[in-house]
Amino acid sequence: VGTPKESNIKSVIYEDESGFSFQYPSTLGVIEKDVKDPTVYSSLELSSKDHPGEKLVVKITDTSSATINKWLKENLQTGNLANSAEIVLGGMSGKNLEYTNPSRSLVLAVDNGILYRLEAPEDGSFWTQALKMVSETFQLTGGTKTSNGGGASVVDEGEEIVE
Repeated sequence: VGTPKESNIKSVIYEDESGFSFQYPSTLGVIEKDVKDPTVYSSLELSSKDHPGEKLVVKITDTSSATINKWLKENLQTGNLANSAEIVLGGMSGKNLEYTNPSRSLVLAVDNGILYRLEAPEDGSFWTQALKMVSETFQLTGGTKTSNGGGASVVDEGEEIVE
């Protein structure tokens, strides 16, 4: 019968100084996007040379919405909603939304005025498993930690710290 492929995937831990960490497949590279918007705490793109043109996005931003349901009402998502499930992301209640046309998955949570958003193509295999790994290992770390990379293939495009 054989062993499922996902059990053979090696993972790397990413720690963000804005207060969260997650594991991701070691086949992915992380690019920290330098966003000039002060409402964005972190914007990351995880990509693979084996899957060009596609990426998993992790974005942490301010929101005025008190709950994920309120945020969803105020921020209409494009595409056709195929499935919606309640999930827990880093101890926060959230939603896992699957869209068709374009086919993508969105994992969202809102906590203390902060929106946690993970998004990836929904392909039923590579990106689906990568998003699952990131969302299931996502945790809040308390902030002000420095990223040590842990041997990860992190590309640092510079970072501006606004105090």
